[in-house]
Amino acid sequence: MERVKDDRLLITNIQRFSLHDGPGIRTTVFLKGCSLHCPWCCNPENISPEIQKYVKDGKEGIFGRYITSDELLKEVLKDKDFYGEYVGEYKGLEELPGGVTFSGGEPLLQMQRLVPICEHLHEKNVHIAAETALFVPAELLEIAYEYIDLFYIDVKILDDQRAMTVVGGNLKQYLENLDWLMHREKVPSIVIRVPMISRYTDDKENREEIQKLLQKYREFIIQVEYLEEHRLGEEKRKALERNII
Repeated sequence: MERVKDDRLLITNIQRFSLHDGPGIRTTVFLKGCSLHCPWCCNPENISPEIQKYVKDGKEGIFGRYITSDELLKEVLKDKDFYGEYVGEYKGLEELPGGVTFSGGEPLLQMQRLVPICEHLHEKNVHIAAETALFVPAELLEIAYEYIDLFYIDVKILDDQRAMTVVGGNLKQYLENLDWLMHREKVPSIVIRVPMISRYTDDKENREEIQKLLQKYREFIIQVEYLEEHRLGEEKRKALERNII
């Protein structure tokens, strides 16, 4: 694969000692830019692929900064002693070590720039997870498959028109990506996350379609997590609506 010339990544935050973005103790990197615009997103500052100004409590701020691959690698390796070693064999979720999780936004959109980081992390036996909506070009998923040890994959809306209208996603692309991943010779560790959002994902028809999908791939999924509705992104969304651009 040809390496990209500009190795800078656009991120909003590096969160240390994360306990909810994968097994063990992890460092979570939040990458900016997403292929969707979910109304309930808890990280709305990561939807736009651009640096954004905002106003909160009368003060100006910025969401997003560029960081090189080398700089990011140095940052996440500061916590290596807390991760534990990953030697590559399959284990249940509760037995996996900590490590690095790439989140967003949609981290797979910057997958090409993540490759050198992932290569160095694997050389040091660091486990890598990614939280993805999977609405990405197939070629990016193919790259991710080579480097990501654990995929957290969202299942949101399984109706073509509603998926496009509500979250702005091509459902056909999503389903093809999911099926491709489930039919690899070596299926990676996969956790499915289902956000239960009133008016959007928790209607009877959508819940039935989700259950059919989970049943179809049940032998490849190591865990299903149902996420309760929350308002974690509300303040950041308000701050962005008061932006000063």
